[in-house]
Amino acid sequence: MNFFKKNLTDITIFILLQYIFMAVVLMYLYNGGNVVDAHSKEYVWNINLLNDLGRTIFYNGQKNIFWLYYSLSLFLIGIGIMLFFYLISRLIQSYRLRNLIMIFGGISGLGYMIMAFSPININPVLNLAASKVGLFAFILAIFVLNLFLDKDKYRFLYYNILIFNTLLIIALFYQSFMLEFNKPDFIIKYRAVMQKIIVFFQLVFASFVLYYIKKRKLYF
Repeated sequence: MNFFKKNLTDITIFILLQYIFMAVVLMYLYNGGNVVDAHSKEYVWNINLLNDLGRTIFYNGQKNIFWLYYSLSLFLIGIGIMLFFYLISRLIQSYRLRNLIMIFGGISGLGYMIMAFSPININPVLNLAASKVGLFAFILAIFVLNLFLDKDKYRFLYYNILIFNTLLIIALFYQSFMLEFNKPDFIIKYRAVMQKIIVFFQLVFASFVLYYIKKRKLYF
């Protein structure tokens, strides 16, 4: 238990970044086609979604023997997000605000956990709903943190978190309200690319924040 508490930040960073490693490996092994070409033998970066890695049955009808690895990796992300918000909430003095951040963080993590074991080909409604809940709860938790973070004491973190959240909201706004004016092939490619950028950047940024906090010993 003492080892866990002492190394909680490093453990959380590992949990967050392992997803990127696992996703890249599974992309390399992927041969299940996509929504445009069911018989494609490779993972197409600007067509396939991350969700495709967790399909139990591929587009071409073959079984995905690696889907459980993806689901476990995604489940760990849920745990990692909960731990992330537990750690960064310690930058806020108010216990009520800490609890609010951890509640939103818990909802976000739970969303990813639910998504992990509701593959897109089996339960697409639940998978997509859990994905949205996980992402928007993450944004809300970051927003509350940014709103009440001491700007003078944590200037570097304050502005970096503000920029991160602003860019994330702009990307989601464009995806939600502007894509209807574009052609279907553009929408498919945009969503496939932006999903990866958002998820990977989200995890890398969270890891960077934890690393910065640990190095500066800001919550000790």
